[in-house]
Amino acid sequence: MREGNVRTCLVRVEGPQALRHHARMGEGLPLDHGSPGRVILAFSGEPGEIYEQIRQRGFHWSIGEREQGVATVSAPVFGMHWRLLGSVCISGPASRLPQAKLEALAQTVVAAANQLSYALAGNSATVAPRASFWHP
Repeated sequence: MREGNVRTCLVRVEGPQALRHHARMGEGLPLDHGSPGRVILAFSGEPGEIYEQIRQRGFHWSIGEREQGVATVSAPVFGMHWRLLGSVCISGPASRLPQAKLEALAQTVVAAANQLSYALAGNSATVAPRASFWHP
């Protein structure tokens, strides 16, 4: 979730693999490095081609952008009235999450973000916003 000019991890769930990326809860991280922050910026209305592409796709993936050897794929989470609350992501070692795997996992992440958004908004009948009708 965004806190001023940084993002903070509120909740994390460990995977079963011994080798994993460990995001520290409560640590302030940059918004402009890594897919979770870039998704937050995109759906906050940040101008620029990369952010427009993220809004069009509805997700973003990155490899080694914030931390060498770490790969992530993220999607936005919304609350009532499509208020952006933050992003959800899958992260792990880049050796286990190459580009093709991240792209394959993107729909799973988007589905999880949509489910969470519906639960937080209290409505499961609404379609998640996409660039075609999403406005900052």
